[in-house]
Amino acid sequence: MLTLHSLIIIVTLFGVAVGRLPRLRMNRATIALVGAGLLILTNAIDLKDAYTSVDWDTILLLFAMMILNINLSLAGFFQLIAAKIIRFASTPKQLLLVIIFSSGILSALFLNDTICLMFTPLVLEIAITLKRNPIPYLIGTGCFS
Repeated sequence: MLTLHSLIIIVTLFGVAVGRLPRLRMNRATIALVGAGLLILTNAIDLKDAYTSVDWDTILLLFAMMILNINLSLAGFFQLIAAKIIRFASTPKQLLLVIIFSSGILSALFLNDTICLMFTPLVLEIAITLKRNPIPYLIGTGCFS
């Protein structure tokens, strides 16, 4: 028999995996937050346990990386690096190779989360400049980091 808590978990995981829930205007983060809130409200998990299960060091690191990305973007860093990469990689295949190998090598030295966060705006800047679909390059970044 499916319990309420199991139903909340299944719907939350489905929404996070798919990226949305039918007829609800929520993104993945909102779906995860609502699911966690419902589990707390239905006493499936204690509020103290929910709080202690969050890795605040990771949250702080990701938040700091996002702030760094915004400031680098405002300073024109991604446009500068994108121009250099575009000059170096003249074909779409060369560009993909540069992106996947650089993200893979840097992920061996640093955390892959930070590499993905730093490469995403760079890959988007390159794709917009070249008027190309960014999806293959973003998938390459994610897979090889």
